[in-house]
Amino acid sequence: MKILILTEYFPSDIGKTFTGGVEARVYHLANYLKLRGHQITIKSRTDKYSFNTLSALIERFKYLVKEGSDLFRRSDPSGKYDIVEGTNFVTHILAFLYAKKTGAKAVAWYPDVFIGHGAERLGLVNGIVAELAERLTVKLPWDGMIALSDETKKKLVENGVDSAKITVIYGGTELNSEFHAKGRAGRIQNSELEKFKKPTVICIARLVKYKRVQDLLLAIYFLRERFKDIRVIIVGDGPERNNLVKLSIQFGDN
Repeated sequence: MKILILTEYFPSDIGKTFTGGVEARVYHLANYLKLRGHQITIKSRTDKYSFNTLSALIERFKYLVKEGSDLFRRSDPSGKYDIVEGTNFVTHILAFLYAKKTGAKAVAWYPDVFIGHGAERLGLVNGIVAELAERLTVKLPWDGMIALSDETKKKLVENGVDSAKITVIYGGTELNSEFHAKGRAGRIQNSELEKFKKPTVICIARLVKYKRVQDLLLAIYFLRERFKDIRVIIVGDGPERNNLVKLSIQFGDN
């Protein structure tokens, strides 16, 4: 299949530094599908973005206008893509409109629903815009929606989305006998995956307050009474980064 993924977030550096779960999911999903013969196109912002500020909202609007004008100015034939997926409230509506323009199936990926909690999680201005965008998004006749959890599906259904159109696909890595990845050195089998020598918890998240990453640091702190060598690795970026660094030092996490 030919799949177009519209996303705000995607790692642009050679080292593939992830600042959150959205881009990690898109990156690994794209590689997973490519190995299975699918043609994947990703359109993403290329500038460095900020978080939950008025300037961030302005930059998101500029990106939306630029990306939208670029997509709709092109005379793409019907059937160029089989599926067009949007990955957050900024790209959902654009993905839907472009899918309808080219005759593709329109799919929305939903990690969480901001309706009713936008201002609390994103700040007043960003929260209002996010809620308005989502209230419109859930009213659109999508061909399918992918929810990250049963809780997300429940929220979508509560806001009017047909349950039959929602598929729940959890985050994480599928490690079974059929899973394999093709690396630079060839095919990597599960038996070759090296485990951490110490008990390790890895958290990939955008470092914003409502993600409550500080709760994870606190949990690891208390678990040390039972597991002396336990450690946590946090992969991400955001406005809470400095606070979390200070907290990790306070709790003895390096």
